Amino acid sequence: MSEEETELRDLVAQTLENNGVLSRIRVYKIVCILLRSILFTIQCNLLISALYFNVYVSQWFLRTNFTDEDVCLIAVIS
Repeated sequence: MSEEETELRDLVAQTLENNGVLSRIRVYKIVCILLRSILFTIQCNLLISALYFNVYVSQWFLRTNFTDEDVCLIAVIS
């Protein structure tokens, strides 16, 4: 990077800082990171809940004494 490019970069950065733009960009970046983290946590919790539900239903299904006709009816209904 040439000296002129460095000076221009520093001047732009200083102008953005003086106008409060850089601080808003930093806040926006932090908010985006936090939102991604929250969404990831929610997705993980939903996946875990779905897995627990599937295990529970599977265990219940295995504990009951269904005939072949019952299983076919359940498959058709769902």
